[in-house]
Amino acid sequence: MPGCTAYSSGLPRPLYTGFRLDSLRLEAGQSDTLVLRGEFPGGSELLDPARVQWDVEDRRVLQVDRAGEAWGLQPGRTLVDAWTPDVFLASTLIEVQAPPPPPNQLPRFVSAPAPRRKWAASNAASCGPRTPKAPP
Repeated sequence: MPGCTAYSSGLPRPLYTGFRLDSLRLEAGQSDTLVLRGEFPGGSELLDPARVQWDVEDRRVLQVDRAGEAWGLQPGRTLVDAWTPDVFLASTLIEVQAPPPPPNQLPRFVSAPAPRRKWAASNAASCGPRTPKAPP
């Protein structure tokens, strides 16, 4: 009696000819799941990232948890390897970019601006009377 698996249709389980780890670009502070594929003649299939072990070359740039979730820590590049207990599967270069700068925003005032004084009117009176100039 067939089991309840992805291959329960009676088709033989594919024999992998290779493995591929998709490259990934992240911004510092973002995360995404690593994608590991098992390749066979005629196609490929996604493999469960929680079933492999992950090794990160530069842990200051990137951190990967057991489920294959990659977290960008700071800008840079690092290699990530996927392993089973006995076999190296695949490797890829992951780039972590700096987050974009925040958009320019108008300054926010904490308090209302002080009322404007009528400088011209008050100073004009202290300068004395104004006499118009005669045209030349």
